[in-house]
Amino acid sequence: MTRQVETREIDMELSEIPGASLKVSRVAIGTWAIGGWMWGGTDEAESVSTIRAALEHGINIIDTAPVYGFGRSEEIVGKAIAEGGLRSRVLIVGVGALGSPVALYLAASGVGTIGLADHDHVRLSNLQRQIIHSMEGLNQPKVAGAARTVSALNPDIKVETIEETVDERNAMALLERYDVIVDGTDSFRARYLLSDAAYLLRKPLVHGSIFRIEGQVTVFVPGRGCYRCLYPEPPPAGAIEESEDVGVFAALPGIIGTIQAAETIKLITGVGDGLVNRVLLHDTMAMTFREVRYRRNRACPVCGDRPTVQGLVDYDAFVGVEARS
Repeated sequence: MTRQVETREIDMELSEIPGASLKVSRVAIGTWAIGGWMWGGTDEAESVSTIRAALEHGINIIDTAPVYGFGRSEEIVGKAIAEGGLRSRVLIVGVGALGSPVALYLAASGVGTIGLADHDHVRLSNLQRQIIHSMEGLNQPKVAGAARTVSALNPDIKVETIEETVDERNAMALLERYDVIVDGTDSFRARYLLSDAAYLLRKPLVHGSIFRIEGQVTVFVPGRGCYRCLYPEPPPAGAIEESEDVGVFAALPGIIGTIQAAETIKLITGVGDGLVNRVLLHDTMAMTFREVRYRRNRACPVCGDRPTVQGLVDYDAFVGVEARS
């Protein structure tokens, strides 16, 4: 969370970091605008250092024109966030309960290109938890409604819609076009598929899942584990009921999806300590968070020392056609 501090405190803290001298002014609670075209630095390298230092201190950086993104200088800011931000490409697979807050926060943060992949249409029952959709979009493709919403929020970003199921036929070609993949799906079939494809393509994957009142988030980075390391085998067919049947606490996907958005931004910016080799578990009713650590499984058939899975497989057969969450 952005700390609410006085301008002089920010100046003091940043002055202790080499190359970081920043003049700021408060434009809203917890939000600060940068003064000066060069962000307080005398050259591009110093400006990049200043921006990174501010991000690492939890200071939300914006510029007054335009208000979106990380500032008006795409060249400088792009380097400050590891060639990310306005230049980054993020694919959100599943534009439902989890994909909704992810898409909204990535758009508001100025992520340059957001891909939205979903085959489904908006139903009335979706609106209880899928906040990117509305009554106006009923019976329309989810990707179309989501694209309108995020474009209205930030018209400067590019939105790419993929109105189809991401499966064995198209996953590799689709994921290859993006820098970070966000899993907002609701089936074990899709989770194993996305994890395998992301690893084979050496792409980071931000995973989130929800069930009733509980949710979890983790980040898979190639070489440091995958979904199969956590769950080597899917649950037996029918062991876990459909979310549509058992219900989901309305605010839960907002919490989990927002954390997924934060982890995605951290991957793009290269700052902060990501949830790599850590699963963050949340219970909404108890309002608790706990963390479980894991390691890459050296015997994993995908990312282990001697992998046996070197391409996408038949995921219907792998999980069983009824093994959906």
